[in-house]
Amino acid sequence: MGQVAAKKTICSVRNMIDVGRKRANIGVMGMKPVHFTMSAEPGLGRNEICKVLAQLLVNIGCLGTGHVLRISRSELVSVAMGASSVSKRVEELWKAASGGILLITDAHNFGPSEKRSSREDEAGNEVLSSLCKLMDQDAAGGPDKSPSQTVSVVLCSERGTALQTLIREKPGLEKHFGGDQYRLALEDFTPEDMASILRKLVEEQQFSLSIPDARLVAMVKRSASTSPMKHTRFLKSFLETAIARQATRVYEKGTVSRQGLCT
Repeated sequence: MGQVAAKKTICSVRNMIDVGRKRANIGVMGMKPVHFTMSAEPGLGRNEICKVLAQLLVNIGCLGTGHVLRISRSELVSVAMGASSVSKRVEELWKAASGGILLITDAHNFGPSEKRSSREDEAGNEVLSSLCKLMDQDAAGGPDKSPSQTVSVVLCSERGTALQTLIREKPGLEKHFGGDQYRLALEDFTPEDMASILRKLVEEQQFSLSIPDARLVAMVKRSASTSPMKHTRFLKSFLETAIARQATRVYEKGTVSRQGLCT
């Protein structure tokens, strides 16, 4: 639901890969492993978009399993790590992600910062160097490399501009992430999108909403405007509060009917 621009980008990537494979079949240079950048705040469906992307890449034969391995910068970098242990950790994660997507969040934080020690910045740079080396090796495998051994990397950041600056400043990254056609920009959900997502979340909990769409949209819009949380995080909190209220109402009335317990 929502994210029309990101889905359009994914469809465009599918088309490019399909044509690239047809070119390879007639002896013309084919496609190399594809990697992406994603600009998205938490709660905009980063994981869900990556799952859609992974399944598409499986369907067209680029990936083998389509699983998504999510890791943050802080989980990759530690002051206690030396260069060799950082490199080993990246290799372990690469193997674990083989056949699927390696989603790295907070990727813009790999750049240098005055708030961190030089040792931390060096560890972050080592992560990127190790990642570039693995992507180079993956690309060198050629079009005949098994999809189960291929990895698509998604660098995700809340600060899209900072991430693109980092990529431009590191040639190894720009070689793999420089293309505009592989940039996924997730947009804020509209109130209508959020209402649709809320209905889906309600159904997953085996409840039902008995209010019309227009009223639900207005309710979500009003509540979201006063909440510090955004997007799906807000919706999950909103739903948890509603379920707690429903439980109190049902308990106090002594309701036992299926309709009463699920509405």
